[in-house]
Amino acid sequence: MNRAFLLLAIVALAPSASALMFVDTCESPCDIPQHSFAAVPPVMFLQSGDSVRWTTLDTTHANADGTGVGGETPCFFASTGLAGQPPFVTFTIADGDLFATMDDNTKRCTTPTELPDGSFELPYYCKLHPQMRGVFVVSP
Repeated sequence: MNRAFLLLAIVALAPSASALMFVDTCESPCDIPQHSFAAVPPVMFLQSGDSVRWTTLDTTHANADGTGVGGETPCFFASTGLAGQPPFVTFTIADGDLFATMDDNTKRCTTPTELPDGSFELPYYCKLHPQMRGVFVVSP
């Protein structure tokens, strides 16, 4: 994967140029910490089959992909809270589509952007704190 190209492709989604300093690669399974109304890092590179979950230290969050913004059903909805661990969400590329699996329930993500190298860019946000946004880049 050409990371320089992917960074250019998602620069428009980043809240600011300084946010691009917070780019990371996930080693499955991985936790994405949330605190002070921010996802850290806001851009996460994954491989198809990787699993993620959100953790929090300060408040409840409800994360969903950008599909839910337009009224469609999101391909994942992961709530985090101060009590208990949230479930993992596994992202998989199959047959030219991106899928999210949570609790043995798999849904096709309908709004990711397919990148030239076959990767998918999937923005997500917190439904309780809409200013909290992040992006997954899932590679085959």
